[in-house]
Amino acid sequence: MTAAFKAFDHMGVAANTKITVATCGGCITEKNMMKAGISRGNILAVDNEQSAIKMVQAGRVDAYVYPTLSVVALLGKVNDPSLEMVSPIKDEPVNCAGAAFRKSDSALRDAYDAAFDQLKASGEFDKISASAAFRPTWPSRPSGGAG
Repeated sequence: MTAAFKAFDHMGVAANTKITVATCGGCITEKNMMKAGISRGNILAVDNEQSAIKMVQAGRVDAYVYPTLSVVALLGKVNDPSLEMVSPIKDEPVNCAGAAFRKSDSALRDAYDAAFDQLKASGEFDKISASAAFRPTWPSRPSGGAG
């Protein structure tokens, strides 16, 4: 989410030391930003969305980087026309959520996988996702678990 950018990517932020971004501390987004070369001094770790959005609104940070569906929901709550969402971020992998199962529940995991695969294959999941401005791309399923 940003009030200042029309295009956004981690490499561009890494190249511009005047840009400061907020994200969740210790999360994969923060790790991806650091991996792309964004200096620790240009990343502000926040512990909640409300603080992050207030920092963008106050100009303390230039952008808040977080998963698309969460930003869509947050923008709906704050209803601030000065803010806009830039998505996808070209060098941030698409992510949404995951499901965890006990290793002993392999039958449940397999049934979940099958039902989710059917939902994706039918196009219904894309319709649901599109209604929330989320455009998923599906990575291959990791071996031995849900994807």
